[in-house]
Amino acid sequence: SATASPASALSAAATGEEESESAARVAAEVEEIAWEGNSMFCGLLNTPALVHAIMDVVEELLPSERQWCAPSMVCCLPFILAVDQALQYHHEALQRQTVSRKRADGTPDLLRLYRFHLQRTNGTVPLTKFRYAELRRRAAARGSEVEKALLAGNPALLPGRVYSTEGV
Repeated sequence: SATASPASALSAAATGEEESESAARVAAEVEEIAWEGNSMFCGLLNTPALVHAIMDVVEELLPSERQWCAPSMVCCLPFILAVDQALQYHHEALQRQTVSRKRADGTPDLLRLYRFHLQRTNGTVPLTKFRYAELRRRAAARGSEVEKALLAGNPALLPGRVYSTEGV
């Protein structure tokens, strides 16, 4: 999946259609893309096993960590990534006794993975392939330098960039 970081890069790329586009319209589009990206993974968490895992992780979160994705209990993408990583090593990772098992330092494995992925994805917005193509098209319409800045990064043109974790 592709992600954009930060949302201001989305805003800069989204302004490509017309110069007369209002800042409010661009801000609304960026907000819509960010909301869509941040919530698209949440439906995947609606299973009994994952709900139990979420509850176990939430009990261990610091108050500041609970605030990051409010009103959701956890940030969906980092949690999905943590579960995916846990399942790659232990097919029983979502069994009740395994989720609540703690490491020597007292930290549950799934919580450690969640915190890792929360830090790694902090400030990024997951993009659907449709949104990614839309941003590429808009950046290309503004010229090859803007498109290159969107993909490779160039703080002089765009404050962020799009990158992909596919194949990683």
